Amino acid sequence: MNAADQPKKTPRWSDIANDPAFKNADKAMRQEVRGKFFDRVVRPNTPDGMLEEVQSKFFTQTESDVFGEKPESVIDGDTTSDDGPNMASNALRNAGERGLDLAGNALQFVGNMAEKGEQLIAEHLGGLNPGVVGGEVSAMREKGYQPDMEVGGYGLDFTTRAKPEDTKTGLKTAGQAVEDAELGYQPNYTIDRALKDPSLETLAGAAAEQGPAALADMASLVVNPPAYLAARTQEIGEGRVQNDGREGMPEWSDYAVSGPTAAASVLLDRLALGKLLPGGKGAVSNVRQVPGAVGRATATEAGTEAVQEGGIEYAGESVGTEQGWNPETAGRRAAGGAIVGGPTGGAVRLGTAAAEADSDAVRAAADLIRQPRSELSSAEREARDSITDGEAFTALRSTAEEQGDTEAVAELDAINEEVSSALEEETLDRIRSDDDDQRDAAATPGTWPH
Repeated sequence: MNAADQPKKTPRWSDIANDPAFKNADKAMRQEVRGKFFDRVVRPNTPDGMLEEVQSKFFTQTESDVFGEKPESVIDGDTTSDDGPNMASNALRNAGERGLDLAGNALQFVGNMAEKGEQLIAEHLGGLNPGVVGGEVSAMREKGYQPDMEVGGYGLDFTTRAKPEDTKTGLKTAGQAVEDAELGYQPNYTIDRALKDPSLETLAGAAAEQGPAALADMASLVVNPPAYLAARTQEIGEGRVQNDGREGMPEWSDYAVSGPTAAASVLLDRLALGKLLPGGKGAVSNVRQVPGAVGRATATEAGTEAVQEGGIEYAGESVGTEQGWNPETAGRRAAGGAIVGGPTGGAVRLGTAAAEADSDAVRAAADLIRQPRSELSSAEREARDSITDGEAFTALRSTAEEQGDTEAVAELDAINEEVSSALEEETLDRIRSDDDDQRDAAATPGTWPH
C-alpha cells in the first residue's frame, strides 16, 4: 500500500499546539490556526445539536495554547472559575463581542459584495476593468502588469485590465479581524447548557449572560439599520456556506437566500422593538400599568425571538444545503431564542414604561397647575400649591431633569413663575376687597362689624 492509498490521519490539536512553529507564532496567527482547526476538523464531526456546547468547550480549553493563559476547568458545560469575570462583567464582555461580530460581518459583507461585483462586471466586459495596481516591480510583471511608474523597486500600473483578485479592498480581512477580536468573555451559562440541564439557575443564568448580547443587536438595529441588515445577511450567508461543507465567503446564490431571510428577520425585529421603546403602541400613563406592559413585552419578545431563531433564520441557513433542515435543531434554536428574548424584552420594557409613567406624571402636574386655583377643590388646591412651590415641585422638576426633558423643565419653571405672580395678584385683590368692604361698612350706619 503506497502513501496515497493510506487513510488520512485526523490531526490532533495537541500536535498543533506543541508544534514549535505554532508556539513561536504571534497570538493573532495562533488564533487564526485555532479557528481553522475548529472549522475543518471539529465542526464537521460535531452533531448540530451539540455544536455550540462543543465550540464553547474547545475554545475555552485551548485558551492557554493561544494566549498563554491558564485554561478554565470545564465540567459538564460549567466554565466558571474563581479567577474569571463575574456575571455582570462576563455578560458585558459577551455584549461587546457580539457588537464586534456585527461590525466585522458588516465589513465583510461590503468587501465581499464589492469584490464579487467587480469580478462579475469584468467578466461581462471581456476583462475590461480600469484600475491602479501597485507593488514590487518583479511581482507585478510576473502577474502580467507593466508598471507606468517605478521608484525603488516598486511601481504603479494604470491599467484598463486590472485583475479583480489584485484590486481587493481589504475589507474582508479587516472585518474578519474585528469579528475574531475577543474581550475575555467566558461561556458559562450557554443556551445549550440551559436546554440540556433546565433549572432555575441555568435558565436565569442564560438569560442574564446572553441578554446583553441581544441588547447589542437591538442597539445596532436602532442606530444603523442598513449596517445591521448587512451584518445579518453575511452571518446567515456564512451559515449556508458551513452547512454546505464549503469554505470561504458566501456566493451570490447564498446572498440570494440570506438577503431576503435577513430582511424578514430584521423587519420582525423592528416591529417588536417598536412595542418596547417609549411612546410606541401600548404606552403607559401611570405606574399601575407598568407590570402589565412588562408582561406583554416579555411574551411578545419571547415569541418573536423563537420565530426568528428557530423559524426564519435557521431555515435561511439550512434549507437547500447539504446538511438540510433539522426539526430538532429548529426546536432547540426556537427555545433558546425564547429563553433569552423574553426576559430581555421584559427588562427593556420595564425601563421604558417607568420612564413613560414618570413623564406622564410631569404632564399631569402641569395640567393641574394651568387650571385657575379658584376652580379647584380644596384637595386639588393643596396638591397644586405643593407642586408649584413645595416638595412635589422639586421632585417633579428633578425627574424631568434626570430624563433630559428640557421642555418639561422650562414649562414647570415658567408655570411656577406664572402661578407665583397670580398668587401675588390674588393676595393683593383680596386685600383690596377687604379694604373696600371695610370702607363700605364704615359709610353705612349700623353695618360696622362689632
